[in-house]
Amino acid sequence: MRGVILILILFFGFCSPVQAQQNQTADLGSLDSLDVKIEVLPDSSLKVEQEFEGLTLYSSSFIWQIDAKNFDELEIEESGAKIDPKFINIQKGDLTRISFPLSYYSNTNLKISYRSINNLKMLKDKIFLKTIIFNRPGIFINQIETTLALPDDAQNSSEAQRYYAIHGIESANQKSEAENILIYNAKMANANSSYAIEDAFESNAIHFPLIEKAKF
Repeated sequence: MRGVILILILFFGFCSPVQAQQNQTADLGSLDSLDVKIEVLPDSSLKVEQEFEGLTLYSSSFIWQIDAKNFDELEIEESGAKIDPKFINIQKGDLTRISFPLSYYSNTNLKISYRSINNLKMLKDKIFLKTIIFNRPGIFINQIETTLALPDDAQNSSEAQRYYAIHGIESANQKSEAENILIYNAKMANANSSYAIEDAFESNAIHFPLIEKAKF
C-alpha cells in the first residue's frame, strides 16, 4: 500500500507543465483564440467586442465574465446567429457573470458585444482606463489579442501602457501602432489565470457626465 502511495506522489509531483495544464483544464474546455476590441467613445463609455474562435466545451452552456458593472447594448452571437436575450442569464457585480446555452459546443465561434459605462476615470490631467479581459476563465485560451482604440487626439498613451498577466499565462507583450492604437498580446492562459490591461492618456475628445465629474 505504501508503495502505491509513493508512486502516486512521484507521478503527480513530477508532472511536466504541459501535463499539469492538461489535468487542470481537461474537464473545462479550450479556446483557440480570443480577439478583443475596445473603443473609447466620446461620451466616456467603451464599445467592447469579444470574438471567440474555436471554442470547445464539455458542457452545453458557456459562462463568461465581463468587466462591466453598468452596461447596455449586450448582444451575443454564435456562428453568426444571435442568441435570444431570454436565454441569457446575467448576474451583475464588479465583474458581471453571463451564461447562455450553445447550439454547438465543439469548435464553435462566439461574439459578445456591449457598451460599458463608467470604466474611465480622470487622474489629474490624464484619463485612466483599466479593464479585466478575463479572471479565472474556466477554459484554456491559446492566444489572446486586445486592441485598444483611443480618440484620434490621444497623446502620451504609450508611456502608461501596461498589462497584468498572472496565475498561469505563459507569455505576454504589448506594442503601440499609433498614439491612439494600442495592442496587447498573450499566449497560453490556463483556466485559473488573470489578464488585465491599462493605460492613461491625454485627450480633449472625452466628455464625462456631470455626475461622474463630481466624483473626481
